[in-house]
Order: sequence, then structure tokens, then C-alpha cells
Amino acid sequence: MVKQEEPFCCTRCAKPFGTRSTIERVKAKLAGSRHWMFADPARLAVLEMCEDCRAAAATLGGIDPYAGTARPAARTTADWLREAAEDG
Repeated sequence: MVKQEEPFCCTRCAKPFGTRSTIERVKAKLAGSRHWMFADPARLAVLEMCEDCRAAAATLGGIDPYAGTARPAARTTADWLREAAEDG
């Protein structure tokens, strides 16, 4: 045996699915504002689940993998004309 590490157990079903060091390293790289998809702590908690529980949490929990930051409202010609009238 070259290297033995402590397994990481799923936070939902307690099934071991990876090594603790690997899960902690991935969480550290993606936490906070480093990646927009994992800015929410609920999304970051999904990394601590096995593949089956992760899929269940994504479908039942309403986690949208494509949801990003809010986009600014579209500006129309009416907006430009209203601002021009207000300025002078």
C-alpha cells in the first residue's frame, strides 16, 4: 500500500465515496467567489454528497445548475429618451 487516507462519507446517506483530502481540496478551490456556481453554501454542500444523493438533492432541492447572477434589466429607447429629458 502506497498511501492510505481516511474516506469521506456522504452527509446524507453516510456512504463512503472519496477521500477526505480530495473533497476538502475541491471545496476550498470552489468556495466563496472563486466559482459562481458554488457561491451559495447550499450548492457547496452538494459536494459533500455521493453521486446518488447529489442527483436527488439537485432534482428535489430545486438547485438550478445554470442559474447565474442576476442580469441587468434591458434598456429600451424609451429609457434613453426619458433620461435625456430628465437631464435637460
